[in-house]
Amino acid sequence: MATIVLVDAENELIAFCCFGEDAQVSGGDYTSTALDIGLGVRPNLTGQGQGQRYIADVLNFAQSTFHSTIFRVTVAAFNERALRTWKKAGFQQIQTFQARADGRLFVILIKHVS
Repeated sequence: MATIVLVDAENELIAFCCFGEDAQVSGGDYTSTALDIGLGVRPNLTGQGQGQRYIADVLNFAQSTFHSTIFRVTVAAFNERALRTWKKAGFQQIQTFQARADGRLFVILIKHVS
């Protein structure tokens, strides 16, 4: 569907984001209608309290570009920091599953916006 990058004032990469099937993990149930979002933040920038800003920027872009009101993210279950950040942004856990490729545990979260 699309991939975007977030950059700082010096044009340095902060994060990347993908939408649609590129944001899905094989094994999850993606049958309900929602825009899937995948977000990866540069490792040395994680844990600095900027996650809510990154998520807000991505949601604003997604809402204005794709006109979606239901957003879904899939996060590796071990990534507790990311799970906390998405939940703090208003996403709610709806599913846990094992990836088909390697059996790792993933969590699907969803958010409705108006």
